[in-house]
Amino acid sequence: MSASNEIVGKRQAAASLNFFERDLTVWVALCIAVGIGLGLLFPALVQAIDRMEFAQVNLPVGVLNWAKRYSDS
Repeated sequence: MSASNEIVGKRQAAASLNFFERDLTVWVALCIAVGIGLGLLFPALVQAIDRMEFAQVNLPVGVLNWAKRYSDS
C-alpha cells in the first residue's frame, strides 16, 4: 500500500466517526471536570446519589448503563 493510499484510508476512517466519537477524549475529560466540580459545589447531592443503591448496584449508574445498552440498537 502506498503512503498516499494509507493517508486517504485514514482520512476516510476519521470522516466516518461522528462528532462525539471523534472527540471522545475531550468529552471524557469534560465529564470528569464537571463531576469533580459538582462534587465540590454540591457535596450533599453527590452523597445522596451515592446512597441510591440496590443489591450493591448504584441505581443512577445502572439506569444509565441500561439506557445505553438499549439506545445502541
